[in-house]
Order: sequence, then structure tokens, then C-alpha cells
Amino acid sequence: MDTGLGVASLRQHLAELIDKPLLAIASHIHFDHAGGIHEFEHRAIHELEAQALREGDAHEALCAQPGWVHLDHFEMLPHQGFRVDEYIFNAAEPTQVLQDGDVLDLGDRALEVLHLPGHSAGCIALYDPRSQALFSGDVIYDGELLDELHCSNIPDYIHTY
Repeated sequence: MDTGLGVASLRQHLAELIDKPLLAIASHIHFDHAGGIHEFEHRAIHELEAQALREGDAHEALCAQPGWVHLDHFEMLPHQGFRVDEYIFNAAEPTQVLQDGDVLDLGDRALEVLHLPGHSAGCIALYDPRSQALFSGDVIYDGELLDELHCSNIPDYIHTY
């Protein structure tokens, strides 16, 4: 779940660790969560943000305006000559479009898709009822609530919580 910015190859790193098919799932369209999803063969996102992923919509991904991707976000640069002002959010065709209540069967566990809008229209979390684990993306996090983004909706946030 969530692939980060996509400036270094998460898929290649995971291939060195895991010998199983991979499904990359974006908790939402923002660049810091879905920026690397394009490099995966199988990718899933909520239906309300699938078109933005197809189009590589930098506005919806929050990286169209300079200043969202900061050099100080990096402990080290991903490659020689990397420049944050050249960051691109790559388009990718979703291979699976998610809806509230879908179940992702992983064989030894099943994760339920919970649509929890507010931060963005298509925010999801994944819930494992067996272990009671919740994988939340930016639905729940420690820090200032980002509710003034162009894609945020305060009444949806209130309803989600």
C-alpha cells in the first residue's frame, strides 16, 4: 500500500525481497502516496481517483505547483543530478478500481476496502478484521490536519470520523 514519490524504484527493491506477485494500492492519488505506482504491473486505486491516475493529473496529485516536493524531504538524493523542480507524476492505467466494501484476498488474509473521504475524494484504508489492523494512508496520521487542500472536504472528514 502506497508507493511513495516514485523517484527511486520501489518495485525493483521489492523484487529483491519478495518472490510473489505484487499489487500496488494507492491509499489516495497524492504524489507522496501514488508517485511510484506507475512502475507496477498491477495497481489499484479508488474509483473516484482512477481517472486522475490514468491522466497523470499533477493538480489532483498535488504536485502541479512548485513547492510541494521539497529537497529537504530527502535524506539522500535518489540519483545524481536529481532536481525536485523536474519531478513528474506519471500516468498509469489502474488494473483494479476499488470501491467501499471490496475485499482483497491475499491468500492468508483478506483486507476490506474502506472508503474514507475527506483528505481527498478517493481516500481509502484497508482493514484486516482477523488481526484488527488498519492501514490508513492519510486518513489517520500524526500531525496537522490537511483539510484546506483543493481536494479536501471538511464535511466528508467529519462524516468519515
